Amino acid sequence: MLNLLLFFILLSAVTNISTAQDDGTLCDKPPKITPNVTCCDNPALFDGVQIDECYPRDSKDSIEELNCKGILCLFEKFKFKKTDGSLDKTVIEQFFDNTLKGKPEWLDVVKNKAIGQCFGMVEDNYAKMEELLKTLKMPSQCAAKPMIMSICISAKITAFCPDKFSSQDETCKKQKIFNEKCINTPEKLVQAISYSD
Repeated sequence: MLNLLLFFILLSAVTNISTAQDDGTLCDKPPKITPNVTCCDNPALFDGVQIDECYPRDSKDSIEELNCKGILCLFEKFKFKKTDGSLDKTVIEQFFDNTLKGKPEWLDVVKNKAIGQCFGMVEDNYAKMEELLKTLKMPSQCAAKPMIMSICISAKITAFCPDKFSSQDETCKKQKIFNEKCINTPEKLVQAISYSD
């Protein structure tokens, strides 16, 4: 069952990132890690019914198209996006307050760290990110802002995943460091998206 953030079918793409060995090149280029590695055992943020509604199993779309449509579907379904196109931080936070009730350490990771770091970066720099994204080949159905926000939150969940839920795999350790230290600017976030292709 799919079990990440709205977003998080794309998690598998973005979180398959590791880093170079030395700190001088830490953020230069995020090489891919071994496929099928789960670096953070985070709780499901959407239930199976919600996921199935937005990611239908019988879809004929390519995986890229399905990801784009699915992310937009979840953002619209839960009203994460306002009618003017901006993201509604209050609604997003309330959703996760409810979803992660009784899981305080995960609420801290998702709400305070992931949303806390990603929201301003995406909203304040969206025009710049949109320009950077034009260099990437994405399906026309992609709503860039929900996609960028989803990928950023996914990366930050891995970055701040509590140790007891983190894989001890060496590539996962590098990925965790990369996501925490490097995905902090519009350029690096778009670079992470480009390397997930």
